[in-house]
Amino acid sequence: MGLETKPFCCEQCGNCKEFIWKTRVGKLTELLTIFGLVMLGQLQVKCKRCGYKMYLVCRLWGVDLKTKVPQETVRKLGLLGALASYRVSKQIVGMFGWALDRMTIWCSVQRVGRGDSI
Repeated sequence: MGLETKPFCCEQCGNCKEFIWKTRVGKLTELLTIFGLVMLGQLQVKCKRCGYKMYLVCRLWGVDLKTKVPQETVRKLGLLGALASYRVSKQIVGMFGWALDRMTIWCSVQRVGRGDSI
């Protein structure tokens, strides 16, 4: 928020400069990243021009409020599931400290195959 031009813009009016904090410490949300499960606070800002409120974590990570897995993680899990069986993929992911089931990998393969995450 210290930058003059922010790395995000308002969806309503296109403002990229004038924002105020709505919540500085929000509820924790879980995101499954390539580093494992990460707990992040939902920080909310409000546009000074039009009053539109938006969540920063979702905008900066490129995820919807209801989804827990960013697009890049889906693509990586989809590639892993396409190259190996789901059981082996689960073991490979387990070597990096993730606790995933085979369904998560299968769903990622299906989303990449449909083109949802690209």
